[in-house]
Amino acid sequence: TQTHALSPSQDTEDKSHTNGNQLKDCIDSTKIFVISFGSLFLRLGRVCDPKPKTIHNIIARKKRSNRWQTSDETYLLPLNGINKETEKSLNECQKSVTNTLNSCLTSSGRLRTASNSDVIIDFNKRSKPIVLSKSTPNMKQWTQLIDNEEVVIGEDVIYLKPGQPYHIRRPIRRGVLNVNNRLGAVCATFGAGLSSACVVDVGHEKTSICCIEDGFGSRNTRLTLDYGGSDITQLFHHLLKQKAFPYDCKADTRIGALFLEELKQKLCHLNFDVCGHQEKHFRVTVPEEPVLDYTILVGEECLLAPLALFHPELFALTMSLGKRMRILGRNDGHSEDPFDENYLIQTKRKYGESNDSF
Repeated sequence: TQTHALSPSQDTEDKSHTNGNQLKDCIDSTKIFVISFGSLFLRLGRVCDPKPKTIHNIIARKKRSNRWQTSDETYLLPLNGINKETEKSLNECQKSVTNTLNSCLTSSGRLRTASNSDVIIDFNKRSKPIVLSKSTPNMKQWTQLIDNEEVVIGEDVIYLKPGQPYHIRRPIRRGVLNVNNRLGAVCATFGAGLSSACVVDVGHEKTSICCIEDGFGSRNTRLTLDYGGSDITQLFHHLLKQKAFPYDCKADTRIGALFLEELKQKLCHLNFDVCGHQEKHFRVTVPEEPVLDYTILVGEECLLAPLALFHPELFALTMSLGKRMRILGRNDGHSEDPFDENYLIQTKRKYGESNDSF
C-alpha cells in the first residue's frame, strides 16, 4: 500500500479547483432563466441566449357576466386635461427648446437650418392618402379566437377586435411593480464589461437611474423618473397635430397607439445634423380596412419629442409635473432570495468593507 501526502499548498490548490468547478456549475448560463417585466414588453430567456423572447405585456380575460361592461386599458398613457395655464407653459417651453436648437451647430460647424412651420402645415393640409387594396401582403388581421379562450396574451390582445367580451389589462404601469432597479443596472454594467457606470434605463412609462461602483448600487443614486417612451409618443403626436398631421389617429385605441409607437421609432431622432424639413412616408394598416399611404413633411418635432427627456415640462400632456421623481429607499430583502440585499451587506462586512453605499 502506498500513501501519498499532500503539501498544504497542494491541498489548497485542490480545494480551490473543486470550489471553482462547483461555482462554474452554479452559474452555468444555460441553466439561468431571466424574466424582465416592463410596462410595454415582457422579455424572457436564458442568459446564454443572444436575444430574449419578447412579447407585449398585456392580458385579456373573458368577461364572466353580462352585468359588467368590458374594460380596455389604453396602450399609451392617457392625456391629462390641459387648462390654459398648462398650455401656455407647454408652448413657452416648446419655443425655448426650439430657439436653442436653432442656435446649435451641426457636426460641420454650421448653424442648423430652422424648419418653416408654414411650409410644413401647407403641405400636410394638402396631403391626401393613396388607397391600396385590403389584401396588401403582410397585413395584420384581427385575432382569430378558438373556442372562446378564457385568457389572451401578447400581440393577440393588440389585434383583438373591438367589442369582444374581454377585460384588457396592462400588469405594469409606471413600473410600480419594479421596485428595485439596482439589480438590472448591476447586470447591465457587468454585461458591458464594466465595474462602475451610471446606468440610465428609459422604459415605456418610467426612467430608472442607478450609479454602480464595484458591482454595488449607491443608494442615493437610485432614482425613478415617472416618464418614458409612452410620454414621448403622446408628445410627438401632439406636435404632429400642430403641423396639420393629415391622418386622424385615435391614440386611445390599441391599433392607433401601436401605429404612433411605430411612427415615433421611425421618425424621431437626436441627430443635430438633420435639420430643416424632410419629406417622409408612412402607411396605415387596420384589419379589414383599406391600406393608406401618406406623404408628409416633418421638422423639429422629430427632435423635440425625444429631447423632452431633458425638458420634462413638455410632458405636461401625460403627467403631473409636481411629482415626477421618486427616490428608491433601502430594500429590506426577501426571505426566499438567497442573494438579496441583506446577503450583500453581510458579504461586505465579512471582507471588512464599508456598507455605506447600501
